[in-house]
Amino acid sequence: MRYKKAVFIMILLQPFYLLCLYCLVFFGQIFYMYIEYPQYTHQKQKTAQTHNVDIVIIGNSRAKSGFIPNEIKDSSSINLGVGGSSPIIGFYTLKRYLENNKPPKVVVLSYSADFLIDPAEYFWQGGVKTKFLDFNEIFSVLEKARELKDCMPFEKSGGGCEKIDVYKYFLDLRNFGEELTTINITLRRYRTNKQILIELDESKGHFYYGREKAANGNFSEVSLKDFSVSPLVSYYLHEIASLAKQHGIIVAMYAMPINIHSFQHLNPRFLQNYNNFYDTLQTQYGIVALNKLYAMPNEAFGDHSHLYAGAKEVTWDIYDRLRKRKLI
Repeated sequence: MRYKKAVFIMILLQPFYLLCLYCLVFFGQIFYMYIEYPQYTHQKQKTAQTHNVDIVIIGNSRAKSGFIPNEIKDSSSINLGVGGSSPIIGFYTLKRYLENNKPPKVVVLSYSADFLIDPAEYFWQGGVKTKFLDFNEIFSVLEKARELKDCMPFEKSGGGCEKIDVYKYFLDLRNFGEELTTINITLRRYRTNKQILIELDESKGHFYYGREKAANGNFSEVSLKDFSVSPLVSYYLHEIASLAKQHGIIVAMYAMPINIHSFQHLNPRFLQNYNNFYDTLQTQYGIVALNKLYAMPNEAFGDHSHLYAGAKEVTWDIYDRLRKRKLI
């Protein structure tokens, strides 16, 4: 009898437990999500504030680690790069920034090649999960993907291109399972995320990922056999350039370096077509190419994707290239 009563109570309480879990998923992200959450949260907060800087950096995690605003004293700048982002997030970042700030002199874009080929890989993990994009913005992106027949990557990465797919994604707790396993009574994830938010605030958006003395592993470019820009990425690059032009802003693009080990193992076809992309940036999008993909010593990197010891050198390289072209 007691056993049956206990089972009955457990069944009765299941909806309550499920409701509590969904509340945690939707409103308690700081307790369980990884470093992308404080980055997207910080970026959303900063684009809603007034800064009025000369240089705005927008890109993915390589841009986040590669440009140090506090290093440059002659011009004001802010790093609005964020891990796992593509020009989709870049467009909404710039749009929100301009709603609350005077136009900067220049916007510098910096994305690794894989996020130009496939912008959907971290779309759900970053822009959707962290609630950086609101529902109307998500629907707009997916509608454009349908229009351009570029839906397959979104389906492969866990969602789809229909409105119902967005709701399904949020309702499927398996999409949040990996992060939820980090919750523990020490609240370690909460404290880590709070500390990252403080660090981002003090650094004007700059953030180091790996902090090792050298990185010998392969960068993602090594696995790429060819390069072609996703139709959706091409659309949002045009949108960024168009929005910038409306406000009298120059848009430039900088290719962050990879380590020598990786550069020596690049597929020649990929490298040729990737370089061609930078050659045609000006004519295709009205975007100034500041450089092309290049290598730095392994000691410049803290892991196989991000700068650490070499970040200051790259920061000054970007600044000097902007000055030489009289963009600032």
